[in-house]
Amino acid sequence: MRDLAERAIAACRDYDRWASEVSRLTEAIRETECPHEAPAEQETHFRGYPSCFKEAAQKEVPEILSRPEHGLRRLTLDEIEREVKDCPACSRLVQLIRDRRHARRMFGAAKRRVRALGKRAAAGDGDAPPERQGKEA
Repeated sequence: MRDLAERAIAACRDYDRWASEVSRLTEAIRETECPHEAPAEQETHFRGYPSCFKEAAQKEVPEILSRPEHGLRRLTLDEIEREVKDCPACSRLVQLIRDRRHARRMFGAAKRRVRALGKRAAAGDGDAPPERQGKEA
């Protein structure tokens, strides 16, 4: 049971670390300001993002690798990064978005780990693998 308790504490630490990191990055994204800020009347679902980033994110390009009926697509984050490379604030924003994506993945993994440990503890056998719990070896 001691092993389960140690792993549970480590999982909770990871959960808290990645939840805090997602929050910190989200706030940093909100606070990023572009020197080329667009007028407020340009309302889009990219509200709150810097101007250069908005322009690049809303850009539509033909889908070359697909059939013509698929038409246009939005730029990927890598393509957006190339579009905004001359704006330091928007380039930083792209990196913050990448970092937040990573943090969200890690946060999801931490949540799954906490859930798995909870199931193991509920089964009453913290040391057996989940597929072996309740079965005789």
